[in-house]
Amino acid sequence: MKLYENKVRVSAMLTIAALFAFPIKAQVNIGSLDKPQSFSILELTTTKDNHGGLRMPQLNNNELNTLTEEKLATPEDKEAAEGLCIYNIETDCLEFWNGTTWISLCANQQGDTSPIDASVLIALSPGTGCFSGKACFDITRTDNTGDTEPGRGALSWRNTMPAKTDFRNGVSETYTFSPIGTVSNVRFGFIENAAGKGKIVQSLTPANPSYATGKNISTGCTVTLTYKPSLYNDAYGTTQANALKVDIYAVYNNLADGTGEDATVKLTATIKDGACCGAKAITSNNSCDWLQFMCFNLGANESLNPLTPNSGLYGDKYKWGTGIVALTAAEDAAYTGTISDWATRGGTPPATSEDWDMTNRPPNPCPPGWRVPAIEQWQSIYELWQSIYNAPGSNWILTGNDGYAVGDALFLPAAGRRNNTDGGKASISPYAAYWSTTFNGSGACPMNFTNTGIWMGKSIATSDRSFGNSVRCVAE
Repeated sequence: MKLYENKVRVSAMLTIAALFAFPIKAQVNIGSLDKPQSFSILELTTTKDNHGGLRMPQLNNNELNTLTEEKLATPEDKEAAEGLCIYNIETDCLEFWNGTTWISLCANQQGDTSPIDASVLIALSPGTGCFSGKACFDITRTDNTGDTEPGRGALSWRNTMPAKTDFRNGVSETYTFSPIGTVSNVRFGFIENAAGKGKIVQSLTPANPSYATGKNISTGCTVTLTYKPSLYNDAYGTTQANALKVDIYAVYNNLADGTGEDATVKLTATIKDGACCGAKAITSNNSCDWLQFMCFNLGANESLNPLTPNSGLYGDKYKWGTGIVALTAAEDAAYTGTISDWATRGGTPPATSEDWDMTNRPPNPCPPGWRVPAIEQWQSIYELWQSIYNAPGSNWILTGNDGYAVGDALFLPAAGRRNNTDGGKASISPYAAYWSTTFNGSGACPMNFTNTGIWMGKSIATSDRSFGNSVRCVAE
């Protein structure tokens, strides 16, 4: 009997081996002699004596990440693997690879829906007040040690930044709306961008449900946003250009008794696989925001820590409006005197009565997802903070003669500038001039600083467009 069983096993094994040794053109039904349906290549059939199912490979998040990084490393691999399925034992979900990311098939894949419809949020007028909380998350997975992708940054220093976030074990952030004056009926909602639709928000929970009907509110109202653990994979490889974003809204009635009009204050949270730098800002209607900047001047050495002073952070020099490098960082360091061909370097600045054109690259010198700041954006992280909120969290701190630290996530080095007539270095040291897109008459408006002061604005600082200044890009 035992010999017979062994023969049966061997026969079955040989049959299976034969099936996989040669191309199978016919349809197959495992578990039944019935012919498969016409649309099936393979069917698995249970019988009254043999109940069962198909058990997918069981992977945890670390194993899934290893599979992605080692087996789906190239564009060809990613495309070839479309339709690959696994069962994630940490999220208890089936997931399939769609060619770019893993898609969960869980019933709650869409996560929470906004308590306030998107059409309502968009239609409301912008209000005033401060809506604060963490606004940029870096999943720190893709390296850029070789500076091949400007703006992403090297993992060596990104792993030390406040924005580093590991979503795998769940991340919840608290956001606070602080009204100006007394308001009522405070509510919260959100809108995810196209890239992040259904991938970002797990839940949005006010600390106190009575906010929605509360009257005479003059202190902060908080809401907790729980982010999806799957962001660790969904944001893999993204940059500022294709980042996942969610607009978080605080909605309030502008009168204390609830008889006024509804208005909103918005904060945008960005999730990407790249560096996060920026500073708190105040918009023209006195609402606060977090303005995201690139961590480096264009042309700087992005393998360096952008918050630690170093001459490698100085970057290239540009004339206004051209988008063409007038002097590389290496040339700027080497040429200590005047430059004989300065007039032709970097193109001729446009003689326009309009702001620097940001619609095309060039003249926009920034990578996709970024642009040169307007002078109002420079002012929003300095002057308006000083006059309205006395710069809490966004103080400009001079670090020796090396530059200014703006809060805890932005450093602007004193990179100098080049004269408009002969390209010679500025006579004042330390000194820095950063371009804005804003024109003023025949000139343009930079943001300037020395170790004794900071100045900017149309009525304060206008310079010739042929100066060689630094460019620090801001998020589009």
